[in-house]
Amino acid sequence: MNTKTLLTICLITLFFLFSCKDKTQSIALEPKQTTDLENIDGSITIQGRVTIKGTNKSPLGITTMNNKNQWFFTKDLTKPSATKKKIALGENQRVFVNKEGYYRITINKNDTLALIPAPYLYKQPKLITGLTKSKVVNIVLEALPLEVVRDFEKKSPLGYNAFVNQLKDIDTDTLVTVSGTIYNKDSSSPLKNIPVTTSFVSNTDGVSTFHLTDKYGQFTIKVPKNSHIVINGMAKNYNDFVVKNDTIINLNM
Repeated sequence: MNTKTLLTICLITLFFLFSCKDKTQSIALEPKQTTDLENIDGSITIQGRVTIKGTNKSPLGITTMNNKNQWFFTKDLTKPSATKKKIALGENQRVFVNKEGYYRITINKNDTLALIPAPYLYKQPKLITGLTKSKVVNIVLEALPLEVVRDFEKKSPLGYNAFVNQLKDIDTDTLVTVSGTIYNKDSSSPLKNIPVTTSFVSNTDGVSTFHLTDKYGQFTIKVPKNSHIVINGMAKNYNDFVVKNDTIINLNM
């Protein structure tokens, strides 16, 4: 039995085991619903549960709820000739949906929310708009055809292997903090707008999680334990590592 066959069996097994989870756990962990229309500071809290269409099951993999108003749009970095703003990256307010499907995020009135599920598994739901008071918003995801992930396996065996391992190893209920400062190795001055990414965590507009260092060269992000972090991934001198615990990393690049 070759490696590709084993990986396919592994992914299908994950889907099967995930669909057989005990329903009583989901009911027990439902968050207390707020009756306040807004918070003391004028912000509002949106909470709810994410499930898969036709089931009472939470989605597989990593799902984030994002505040789209915090996205910073820039041109497509993979196409230097691009002049229009196409990709959302930079600082972003987001929360992780827990393994039972629940989320809770505090935003300003009329902010736009974007729920972004694991790539290759589910269709991207519509943006959530018209939010003027605290409320419960439950979301139903529609699964993509299995052919989508099979095509991913065919085109990128290494990426597919990493994706399957992430589905097995990462628990969104266990978050760690990664922070640090990036310096210019020649001048020792801080480097602004250096991208820090988390593999397979779609965070903004269909791309991997992007956070940019500030004018002091600093960044801070929260990610699930065992996440793969890449710093300045588009450069030849990129750095990458798997984070196990709260980590502070200072680099000269």
